[in-house]
Amino acid sequence: MPRKKQYDPEEVLQKAMHVFWKNGYRSTSLRLLEKELGINQFSIYSSFENKHTLFVKALKRYRKYMREGILQVLIRSDGDLEDIRRFFKTFVDTIQSAKSPSGCLIANTAAEIGSSDHEIHKVLKEYFDMMEKIFLELLKKSHQRGLLADDINLRRKAQYLVTCTEGLSLSSKVMERSYHNAFISAVMDSLEK
Repeated sequence: MPRKKQYDPEEVLQKAMHVFWKNGYRSTSLRLLEKELGINQFSIYSSFENKHTLFVKALKRYRKYMREGILQVLIRSDGDLEDIRRFFKTFVDTIQSAKSPSGCLIANTAAEIGSSDHEIHKVLKEYFDMMEKIFLELLKKSHQRGLLADDINLRRKAQYLVTCTEGLSLSSKVMERSYHNAFISAVMDSLEK
């Protein structure tokens, strides 16, 4: 009869997400994972197969974390374009706060690994697709309300907003708030009818 696990795999996955978020994939050793997760290497392999699989699951957990958290202002929007501004400001504030000292896990991973790993690339692409869909739904509602130009290409604009989000995630680590406020205003100006 197998022994009962002395830890909660979901709680361990949440902790792993934060370890990878803080350190990146390559700088996170199994020894560091053991220390931060409070479980040994055997337990990591038993529950998650290996570091790579754990990282992929942590990326998926991050997608869920974002969808259930900061992205809700966009998801619940009735098409008010100011919800995009609110999202961007909250996103920058979160990255510049102690809550997220390492920026965006997705942007960090894209910069660190990019498309060199097929499985990780797939998860990154799924995240960007999710973001595009969320922005597209909000823009469709805005368009129906007459807040956007009739001839606007909504998909292209949604892709633009995803790219702006990820650019903000990187520049927020370096640039000051006034820089981002100006950038966000320029993005909002580009949406005006």
